[in-house]
Amino acid sequence: MHRVPSDSVPEQLAWAFIEAAGIALRSCPPARRVYERKKARRMPVVAMKALAHKLVRAAYYMLRDGKPFEATKCFG
Repeated sequence: MHRVPSDSVPEQLAWAFIEAAGIALRSCPPARRVYERKKARRMPVVAMKALAHKLVRAAYYMLRDGKPFEATKCFG
């Protein structure tokens, strides 16, 4: 997958995925585990961005493959 520089991502889209990560954090135990593991090694902001990035990748593959969201695949 081609990496896009973070400064070229529209602010509203980045904001939407950060918000989605916050909701996933509260409602999805596997997402919470990913966040807690990352937060133990980095700052909470970095952990939230990492969680949002996982959701971005999941959205990409859902659109590309036409398959529904699977938390086990996304949060491993």
